[in-house]
Amino acid sequence: MTVCNSCSETDVKNFRVDASGYVYPRCKSCFINYKKEWRNTNRNKQQIYNRKYKYKLSEDEINLLLFEQDFMCGMCEIDLEDTFEIDHDHSCCSGQVSCGKCVRGIVCKSCNQKLDRSIFWVNSGGSIQGEGMM
Repeated sequence: MTVCNSCSETDVKNFRVDASGYVYPRCKSCFINYKKEWRNTNRNKQQIYNRKYKYKLSEDEINLLLFEQDFMCGMCEIDLEDTFEIDHDHSCCSGQVSCGKCVRGIVCKSCNQKLDRSIFWVNSGGSIQGEGMM
C-alpha cells in the first residue's frame, strides 16, 4: 500500500507513477506544493541552473559579464539588480538552448524586449550597437 509521506493519502490514483511503475512518495497535490515551495525557497539556485542550461554559462561567467558591464544594462546602462536577461544571437543556434558562444551581453528586461524587435550586436569593447531600436 502506498502512503503519501506528507499527508498520508492512500488512494493510488492520486500518485504519480513513472513508466517503470515506480510510485512517487508524495501524492500529486503534495508534490505540486513541495515543488512550489522549493522554487520559492531556491529561486536563485533555479535561475543559476536555468541560465547554465540555456546559455552554457556558469555562475562565475555570469558574474564576470556583470562585472565587465559595471553591473549595468549593456544598452540603457541602468543598474541591474537581481533581475536581468542574457542577450544572445538567436540566429546562431536552433531551438531554445544557446551554444554559449553567441552570448552578447547582459541587459535589463525592458531592453531585452526591444532587442527582440531590433537588430543589435555587441562590439569587441562590450557595448551593444545596432539599428532599429524602438
